[in-house]
Amino acid sequence: MSASPPARRPMAGLDAARLLALAAVFYSHACSLMERDDLRTVAGYWVGRVGTAVFFLLSGFLAVSAVRTPGAALRKRLVRIYPAFWVALGLSFTAAAFTGYKSFDAWQVVSQFAGTGLFTHPDSLVGVHTWFVSALLLMYVVVYLDGLAGGRAVPAAAAALLGLHFLSHSVALTATTTHGLLFLAAYAVGKLPGSYWLGFAAVAVLSAGLAAIDPLFRHGTVAAAVLSVASLWAGRCRPARWFAGYAYEWFLLHGVCLHAAAYAFGRESWFFVVSAAVGTLASAVLLRHGLDRIGGRLKGLAKRRENGDDTSTSLPAAMVETDLNQKPLPDGPSPCSASSATGRPSATGLPAATSSPRGRHWA
Repeated sequence: MSASPPARRPMAGLDAARLLALAAVFYSHACSLMERDDLRTVAGYWVGRVGTAVFFLLSGFLAVSAVRTPGAALRKRLVRIYPAFWVALGLSFTAAAFTGYKSFDAWQVVSQFAGTGLFTHPDSLVGVHTWFVSALLLMYVVVYLDGLAGGRAVPAAAAALLGLHFLSHSVALTATTTHGLLFLAAYAVGKLPGSYWLGFAAVAVLSAGLAAIDPLFRHGTVAAAVLSVASLWAGRCRPARWFAGYAYEWFLLHGVCLHAAAYAFGRESWFFVVSAAVGTLASAVLLRHGLDRIGGRLKGLAKRRENGDDTSTSLPAAMVETDLNQKPLPDGPSPCSASSATGRPSATGLPAATSSPRGRHWA
């Protein structure tokens, strides 16, 4: 098994970078609903794609665990990702069935709830913004295998992704390979003993080299450069940590809230965008705390049963350690907890479908 990285100082810059990426993705999706694609690019770069790249880089960087076995780390991430993901998907499928804007069958429902929708229904996803979960889950499996194989799985997976990227033009594979390579590169940075800014700078250089062959990688170049600078900001920033703690839920819910606000207020003004932002934040906070409370009660009940207590009541949620923000990375692969036990924040992204030189792509 590969050596564990040393403890790291809190890095407020990573939380700040995640919030900027969150705003970039939200802004991009809002402009898309307003049919203002001209506002979604800056100097030829798609704003949303840069934000998505930041989240995959952060997820890979924070996937390095100093305290967990590979199996325990994977279980934590699955527990962190799936419950909120299922709630968001349930809302999306309900809205689709009610409005009739998309059709689907039982197989698609099963596949998307399993987290494999990107690979089985890439062109007809319900809640298209949730595509990133499929790619992220695959990367966490690679990290799990890397832990079992003593650090040999990640290089092999990176080589495979690179080959697939240039051999296939599949939408699902393009989304997975482009962001998966960023994830694995940042995972390697996370294993460094320090000087993370230099590691992210190296990722930016490598991404720029790939961008010379395929322009899709240029967004990763910008994202890695942003994180190189952001990683220099050590210490804590309470507002950034607070907002970052709900980032995963925000990304899962913002698409539904944007569509609901556009339906209620129309898409002609920015008022629906502000309304959607407020609604998304409120929904994210409620979802996170609701799931934490349920998780706390289940843990309390399990502990009572282990101790031979068959009473049906569980410990109060406040007495159960459920603060996932103190775990590295998205405790259940949702790179969106605010800080790890070593002070490292986590992240996750959420993009939408856009056109690209290689066909439909996700940003």
